[in-house]
Amino acid sequence: MTLIDRQRLKREALVRSVERVSVAVRAANYRDQKAAIKLIRRCCRDMTGDLSGCFRVSILTAGTGPDVGGPANSFEQTQDFRVSFDAAA
Repeated sequence: MTLIDRQRLKREALVRSVERVSVAVRAANYRDQKAAIKLIRRCCRDMTGDLSGCFRVSILTAGTGPDVGGPANSFEQTQDFRVSFDAAA
């Protein structure tokens, strides 16, 4: 996860931040991996509003990672999101 804060000369009560968040999926087979990624994208992308003490939250998709083999013959992939929000300074 990478956090980017906007630096202002005058501190305000709320600070705008942008983070890149990665959701990792591990599944027993390739079909379940793809289904989980599709569900995560559908549930999270293009969300806006207030969430968990943060204001003006915006969630956008930011790419899907490569398909990789995981431990015990599992299937893994990540889905990245760009999350921006205002939080108390």
